[in-house]
Order: sequence, then structure tokens, then C-alpha cells
Amino acid sequence: LKWIYLTLGALMAATMVVMYVPLFGQNLAGLAPAAAGILGVALAIGWTVSEIVSASVDRRTVVTRIVCVAPIVIAVGLGACALLVRDAMPVWLTVVWGLAMVAAGLGVGMAWPHLSAWAMTRVQDPAEGPVAAAAINTVQLICGAFGAGVAGVVVNTVTTGDADAARWLFGGFSVLIGLGAIASFRAGRR
Repeated sequence: LKWIYLTLGALMAATMVVMYVPLFGQNLAGLAPAAAGILGVALAIGWTVSEIVSASVDRRTVVTRIVCVAPIVIAVGLGACALLVRDAMPVWLTVVWGLAMVAAGLGVGMAWPHLSAWAMTRVQDPAEGPVAAAAINTVQLICGAFGAGVAGVVVNTVTTGDADAARWLFGGFSVLIGLGAIASFRAGRR
């Protein structure tokens, strides 16, 4: 159960990069505040779409593979974001950056429904199921707060400009969630 919660926490922490997408959209791509805010929704779009699709998968081996691959998908999406950001980003590059954010969201959504179901069903005593379900939200909130804090520290520590701050943010979280693949692999084992 601990590996399931650790994977859920890693996924949630990784999503906190979106707090800075509107800032970078304005400062690096020259987007208006509303457009930059919409760009910040890209990860959520990927998460929502893939969660709907992934929730219908019920073959155990396929589900296990999905959960194991999800952090790698997120890492690739965030890594692409790190490689793409630069000062004075042209429109086409901003669109590709947004698609990389969607890809990161796809990774979150593809694993989330299965991890949640596992957390509620892999308890020793079936009476503990509701407690395990409640712990999902607790893990989500704590790890989201932790991820937000780390994101804030990274962005505010880099003093060489927004492009470098964005690279460190997306690159750092890409590495962290890549390490989360270890937890997702362990979560998939019974």
C-alpha cells in the first residue's frame, strides 16, 4: 500500500509545475494573461482525457503496465517542456510546449484511476477500505503542497532569468517523477 500512496504522491507533486506555466507563458511567450492561464490548463486536459480512457481498462497485466509507464510519460513531457522553453518563444514553439504539458498530464491520468482503486482494495481488512480511500485525498493534498513548495523554491532560487527558472523547474521535476517510476513499479507488484 505504501508504494501506491508514494506513486500517487509523486504524480501529484509533479503536477504542481502548472502553477508557474501562466507566469512563463506571459514572460517567455509574450501571452496575454488569459491566454497564459489557458496554457496552464494543458496538463489538466491531458490528465482528464487519459483518466477517462484509462479507467475503462480492466485487464490486470495491462493496468500494471500502464501504472509502471505513467511516471515515464510524465518525465518525458516535463523534460520536453524543459528543452523547449526559451526567451521570446514563437507561437509555434509555445504550442509545442503546451502539447508537452498535455503529454505530462496524460501520464498522470493514465495511472490515477488504477492507483486509487488499488489503494481502496489492497487493504488487509476490508473494513479498512474507507480509511484507505480517505488517505488518497490526504496524500494528494500533502504531496501537492510539497510539490508546490519545491516548485516555488526552484523558481525563486534561479536568478538568471525566467527561461533558466523554467528549465530548472521542468527538468528537476522530470527527474523527480522519473525516479517515481521505481515506486510505480513496486506499486504494480502484488
